[in-house]
Formats: sequence, structure tokens, C-alpha cells
Amino acid sequence: MNAEIEEIQRQLHELRNYLGPVEILLANMEAQMKKNRADLERRIVKLELRLMELAERTDSRNEPSSETPSSQMQPLPEATA
Repeated sequence: MNAEIEEIQRQLHELRNYLGPVEILLANMEAQMKKNRADLERRIVKLELRLMELAERTDSRNEPSSETPSSQMQPLPEATA
């Protein structure tokens, strides 16, 4: 019976030795993932801001100007009687 208990204890010790480095790797991966997610969120915000700026520029170009230069005015059609 003692031999069986000692064998189980040995196996548990081996498992703990195996899992120790795995836990460290997982912790490092989790930290790296959090950092990458924060970087990605910052990039997304920057892209959204750029997109909004481009949309505003496009909108302002498409709005008719209140002061149309005379060179852009179309002549009125001549009245035919």
C-alpha cells in the first residue's frame, strides 16, 4: 500500500513539474494578448477618426456653395415666343 501511495505522490510531483512552466507560459500569453488588444483598440479608434474626417470632407465638397462664382453659373435658357 505504501508503494502505491509513493507512486501516486511521485506522479503528482511530475505533473506539478510539468504544469509549472505551462502556467507561466499561459500567464505570459494572457499579458501579451491584453497588450495586443489594447493596441488594436487604439488603432481602431484612429481609423474611425480618420474615416469620420474623410466623411466630413466629402460632405463639405458635395454641399452647394452659397457663393457660386460667375464662371460656374449656367446661362438661363432664352425665352422663345
